[in-house]
Amino acid sequence: MEKQKVLVWLPCRKEMTGVTYERPGALLESVRNPFLRLLSSHPALQVSEVEDFRTGLLVGGKAVLGEKPAEGIDAFVWFGEIGRDFRREHSLELLKALEREAKVINCPSGYETAMDKYLTSSFLSRNGIPVPKFILVTPENSEQAAKEIEGWGPVLLKPRLGSYGIGITKVDRPSDIVSIIDYSQPAVHYAEQMIPNDPAKWIGVNVIGGKHAYSYRKGPESFYDGWKVMDRQRVGGKMLLAQPSEEQLAIAEKVARLLGMDWVGVDIITGSDGKPYVIDVNAFPGLYPEMFGQAGIDGPKMMADAVFSRLGV
Repeated sequence: MEKQKVLVWLPCRKEMTGVTYERPGALLESVRNPFLRLLSSHPALQVSEVEDFRTGLLVGGKAVLGEKPAEGIDAFVWFGEIGRDFRREHSLELLKALEREAKVINCPSGYETAMDKYLTSSFLSRNGIPVPKFILVTPENSEQAAKEIEGWGPVLLKPRLGSYGIGITKVDRPSDIVSIIDYSQPAVHYAEQMIPNDPAKWIGVNVIGGKHAYSYRKGPESFYDGWKVMDRQRVGGKMLLAQPSEEQLAIAEKVARLLGMDWVGVDIITGSDGKPYVIDVNAFPGLYPEMFGQAGIDGPKMMADAVFSRLGV
């Protein structure tokens, strides 16, 4: 039987440093290297690496990586930063073009939805996943929006393309949203109701291949002003192993299934009403060896098994 041809883009790093477009390493070597070895050693696969798919061309609707069209491959496996600006659009179009030719892991459409907080909340709400109330606001409709959110209590203005909690602003009075938006740069703002909750019960649930990998909480030092998780250095870490409830786990696994994503993180809070609310979906989850170790999970194998399952090998 002819081997399936698999192209991979798996940049890595030796230690935890800030993730940027120019330095996209997202998997530490101790996770990335065994993951790649498992893919490469599978007898049914022929695996090769591409240096940086993001520099590829789109010619006639087809992706050109290097000097040749990316034809004849059966799958493309990727894990890394593709940008949170105009460069993201090009990378996504490349991934979508690749998906017309082969299986792409992680799913481009799921990634695109999860990167955008408005698309995420809209998608989850339509599919019965509990999320806070949310609204899009522009300078032209801000006064009407201020009336609409009257009674919500504090609201959070968030960048649609989230970035480690940076830029999230709490607005205590609905009327203040008019002045804030007049002074702010984006043409369209995403805002959501701030659900009263205990930060100590915040939990991030990582799902790989449709199965729970590990969950974590953040210590009080990670909560800026006591209410939002923020990592201005973009290095991740500072996680405490946690056990999700059956309800939280079911929600996270459903989110992964609905988005068609092979690795994804789901952040859930517990409101003062005792109900769970999904407040973020991490299309680009941090997968750390120490957390796999604490959870007793072989992370690289779990990731490889997710790929094998998608490819039917």
